[in-house]
Amino acid sequence: KEGPKAIVATALTVVVMDVLIRGADALTATIWSAGQGDVMQMMDSIAETLGGASGLAASFLGPLALLLGMIGMIVTAVVLFMRSALLYLVAGFAPIVWAAGVSPVLRGAGRKLVQVSLALVLAKPAIALTLVVGAKLTANASTPPAGSTADGAAALGTLVTGFACFA
Repeated sequence: KEGPKAIVATALTVVVMDVLIRGADALTATIWSAGQGDVMQMMDSIAETLGGASGLAASFLGPLALLLGMIGMIVTAVVLFMRSALLYLVAGFAPIVWAAGVSPVLRGAGRKLVQVSLALVLAKPAIALTLVVGAKLTANASTPPAGSTADGAAALGTLVTGFACFA
């Protein structure tokens, strides 16, 4: 009874995962295209804020905020690379998990495989949505009027807020 189910599940795993990954990539591209202009505006605003900052933001706190933001971006990139590698591992170990599901002791392993696969597939759209929402909030925040210089604390707040979505 469990043998034919394991054979069919093994055959369909790669196809289903490919369809899910393509769907998640399309969803991510749609999300990212909706917020790409705001991301560019946010990055320009952060560069402008740091360039014209004085006081508190010009001290070591401004570059420290930028350093922490860059570290956050690197960590986000590493998470996405690890996600891709783990998807390959899940696809590689799927036949073993489905074959082991024949044993009554390991019948729950298939359910865990599906849960891990869905979590890995949906991680990329979730990260993209978080980044776009954070960028939209930062880009559309109230900025000082043209010609006026923001004080150092406000400039530092803009820097920290700009990179908070990467944390």
